[in-house]
Amino acid sequence: MDLLSNNTTDTQLKSQQEHKLDRDRYHIQPDSRHRGDHISVLNHANSFALMDSWGDIYPDKSGSDGIYHRGTRFINEWVLRVDTKKPLLLGSTIKQHNNIHSVDLTNPVLASGKIPENTIHIFRHQLMRDEGFYERITCVNYNESDVSFSLSLYYNGDFKDIFEIRGTKRQLSPGPVSKICQEHTGTVLIEYTGRDNIQRTAVIDYEGSIHANCKAQKMLIPVHLQPHEQRHFQIAIHFGIDQQTAPPLCFETAKQQILQDRYHHDLQWAQVVSKDIELNNWINRAYTDLFSLYAKVGKNHYIYAGVPWFNTPFGRDGIITAIEVLWIQPDLAKNVLKFLADWQAQNKSEDNDAEPGKILHEAREGEMANTGEIPFKRYYGTVDATPLFIILAGKYYKRSGDLGFIKRIWESVLDALKWMDQYGDQDEDLFVEYQFKNPDALTNQGWKDSVDSIMHEDGTLAQSPIALCEVQGYVYQAKLLASEMATALNDDLFAEKLSNEAEAIKRKFNEIFWDSQMNCYVLALDGQKTPCRVCASNAGHALFTGIADDDKARQTMQTLLSEKMFSHWGIRTLATDAVKYNPMSYHNGSIWPHDNALIAMGFARYGFKSAVIQVFNGLFEATTFIDLHRLPELFCGLKKRNGEGPTAYPVACSPQAWAVGSIFLLLESLLGMEINAQRKQIIFHDPLLPQKVQQLHIQHLSLGSFTCDVIISANALTTPEITIDHLSKGWTFRTLDTGKFW
Repeated sequence: MDLLSNNTTDTQLKSQQEHKLDRDRYHIQPDSRHRGDHISVLNHANSFALMDSWGDIYPDKSGSDGIYHRGTRFINEWVLRVDTKKPLLLGSTIKQHNNIHSVDLTNPVLASGKIPENTIHIFRHQLMRDEGFYERITCVNYNESDVSFSLSLYYNGDFKDIFEIRGTKRQLSPGPVSKICQEHTGTVLIEYTGRDNIQRTAVIDYEGSIHANCKAQKMLIPVHLQPHEQRHFQIAIHFGIDQQTAPPLCFETAKQQILQDRYHHDLQWAQVVSKDIELNNWINRAYTDLFSLYAKVGKNHYIYAGVPWFNTPFGRDGIITAIEVLWIQPDLAKNVLKFLADWQAQNKSEDNDAEPGKILHEAREGEMANTGEIPFKRYYGTVDATPLFIILAGKYYKRSGDLGFIKRIWESVLDALKWMDQYGDQDEDLFVEYQFKNPDALTNQGWKDSVDSIMHEDGTLAQSPIALCEVQGYVYQAKLLASEMATALNDDLFAEKLSNEAEAIKRKFNEIFWDSQMNCYVLALDGQKTPCRVCASNAGHALFTGIADDDKARQTMQTLLSEKMFSHWGIRTLATDAVKYNPMSYHNGSIWPHDNALIAMGFARYGFKSAVIQVFNGLFEATTFIDLHRLPELFCGLKKRNGEGPTAYPVACSPQAWAVGSIFLLLESLLGMEINAQRKQIIFHDPLLPQKVQQLHIQHLSLGSFTCDVIISANALTTPEITIDHLSKGWTFRTLDTGKFW
């Protein structure tokens, strides 16, 4: 137990601080990043690839390059050479759907000068589709005479667990990797049986005049071309687990299935289009990334957290992403709720921090999770996913009016409420705290889960049990929304009880967590109930949930937009005057898009629309500097410099679901949009458009079994003009120019 006694000495405290830092064994090491200057990411559902601009993957021991499937790197080498030489790069790009990498190459001088450079076009077309990686190599001869040369494709597999690549040391020694060339079938098998007794296999299929040599770990492709002749060579890698592999597909079939999947996916989402090209680029990239992270897990679908480190179900990330996109796609929230209800903890276990009613933190299926070398096979060490689960259920009901589904998961909601009262608030002070049970797992269990992210004013790390500022807001809103759902289910007494409990939490929160000298809510209360007097972005979540008193909300907004917190790219996680401020750290001074989007929604809730515009403009401008217009998981909190973009955080996930989904929550905040299916109302509270955006068109916005189109047009003199076409019978819409919303 981390609770400090009153007699704790400075020496003991220092020892505990050092021990706490030593436990950070799951920190992502900075040398586990991509080895080259530029990384190309292909991802779809359970699989992804990290490679350089040439389309190559090098077997670097400390690098993360490779082709991954379900938490394991199957392929760690995939290098193309032309007559043993590295081809020259003309250019490369990731195509619109995140699944296709197009690489244009040409030849250096070959055959002792007989083949001049830049006369052979080599086009690599690489594609990722869930359980398979596909490559088509096209060669075109632009010489006036025929040419002969060879392509060599070097390959290998190491089947390393993603946690080993992140820097976590293995406790068990891995087994050998074997390679088998099957010339009669035209396949190469790379096989590995892990210490979890699961066989993982990379099945490499190839077409055309390709000769595989397992000993040399090389495929040789002889090429002879007449002038202007072109030839295609196709290679596919399918991932097998316990001898179960996806049916082989050719490159073109896999490509067509990807396009078809994306088409059907887009039909289910409301589409947002503006007249500003840069905003459209940001929005379209978000649609693409969310599609690529959406995966089937068992019988359900779930939005994975991010590539490369978190390409797996995370409770908190999935819930917040679902909240961000709820207004354009409520079915995503339904699937997230369904999955998390099915995986809700039923028993108590200190090994994985499970307690009855608790919502999942993360699930892993790699070798190290299966062997118990890491505790994350099914891990519940999160204090906030449980109240957030209830919040998502309440918001989903409001948005969809789907009372039948709420009835289906109501027992899970009740169990989550019980967890908050019985396990979350064990000292019965109305505040929900966390205290880790497994010393080899996560020490801090809020969204800022770095080992050094919760601290006191002097930099001393807080000791558990810890009551985080934002978590009390989540609990408050969870009880209010559960009260509304109880009313819909005709349980008025329970609804009143929950409402009264929420109001009691709000009163005590504003009394205990508010710091008038800081003009902000404190970060947390430690195990001694001592406030952590640190200004952090967590305080902005009190506005998102509505737990903040009106006067304190305004002061908190002003503090968060002050120079010490706002970098002009966004709101930092920690103020610049804090002892532990470091703009290059993971949680102590960096900028997280999802954090900013939640805070912006809080600003909108309290009517601070000019503050929403500041946050939106900062992130919007950042996208214009970032590759693919994609907001990463986080970037450094350094001050904005003229003519330069934000400074990248070296091992940030990109794409990251709740980062790319932030654009939709920001738009919802700007528009003040509230969709209430129970009342059949669409309300716009103080709607605004960014200055450079003259019109926003929302197409196919779902209202039950109907859809409508919304056009918001800027007007310099008044609030934007809003028109709605095809509004279904019984629905109404209006704008409100003053007051907080919902």
